[in-house]
Amino acid sequence: MFSKKWAILAVTVMIATLVLPACQPTEVEKVVKETVVVKETQVVTVKETEVVQVEVTATPAPSIDEMLDTVGVKAIDDSTIEFTLENPAGYFPAIAGMWVARPVPQWTIEKYGDRWTDPGFIVTNGPYVMTEWVHDDHIILEKNPYYYDADNVQIDRIEMVMIVEASTAMSMYENNELDSTAPPLEDMDRVKSDPELSKEFTIYPSDCTYYYGFTTTKPPVDNP
Repeated sequence: MFSKKWAILAVTVMIATLVLPACQPTEVEKVVKETVVVKETQVVTVKETEVVQVEVTATPAPSIDEMLDTVGVKAIDDSTIEFTLENPAGYFPAIAGMWVARPVPQWTIEKYGDRWTDPGFIVTNGPYVMTEWVHDDHIILEKNPYYYDADNVQIDRIEMVMIVEASTAMSMYENNELDSTAPPLEDMDRVKSDPELSKEFTIYPSDCTYYYGFTTTKPPVDNP
C-alpha cells in the first residue's frame, strides 16, 4: 500500500462508549453515546441499532416485533441496547462493534426505501457525509459539521475513486492523481528498487476471508 499525504490515524470508538457483560453470560448490554447527532434536529437512538440487528440477523417474518423476539435484541432505553445470545460468546462485543451494528436512520429508510443511500437522501452520524456518488466512478465525502468530534476531523473532503485496473491506479498515483493505492504484483520489484517509491511503500497485515472453489464435476474431486 502506498500513502503520500495521509497520516496514520489511531482507531477510535465512534458510537459505543461501554460494552458490559450483564448478570447472565449470554446477555450483553451496549451503552451508546447520547450525543451522536446526525443533523441539527434529529438524534439517532439505539432503537435504530435494534432495527439494524434485525435486518442483519433475522430470517423473514410477518412482523418486525416477531423478528426482535427471535434474535433477542431489546432497546432498554434511548441509549442502551441489550442482546441475548443463544450461547456465551466472548467475541460478541467485537462483532457488535463492526459496521453492520451501527445505527441507521429508520425514518429515512421508511421514507425513501431502497433510495435512502443516495446523496440527498442518506443521513449519517459519522465524521463524513456523502455529497456525491457517480456509480462506477467516484464518491465524494465531506466533513460532517454535526459530528460529535468534528473539531478533531482534520480532512475536510475525501474523493474515493473507483478504478478497475490496478495498473491504471498505479499510473494515477505516480502522476499525483491519487493519494494512495495498492501496487500491482507485477510492479512490486520496480517499486521496491525505486528510491522514491520504496520510501512510500508499506507492507502491513490485514484481516481477510477467502475460500478455495472446486469444480466438482472433474477429477479428482468429482467422487462424492
